[in-house]
Amino acid sequence: SASLKLAAHGVSTTKQEFTVSRAELELWKKGARPHLMITHQTGEAAATSTAVELTRAEGIRE
Repeated sequence: SASLKLAAHGVSTTKQEFTVSRAELELWKKGARPHLMITHQTGEAAATSTAVELTRAEGIRE
């Protein structure tokens, strides 16, 4: 888990690398879609979650 704090109306680009198991990779190769959710909170509001689409970077080894 990682945290990122932004000022009001702030913008940030982040990059996160992670490793998946070979079994998970094989599922992805067969068409399974990875599922990543980011939970965020604005001010005093309740936390909400947003789905993030993952794509495989070129040149990444298996």
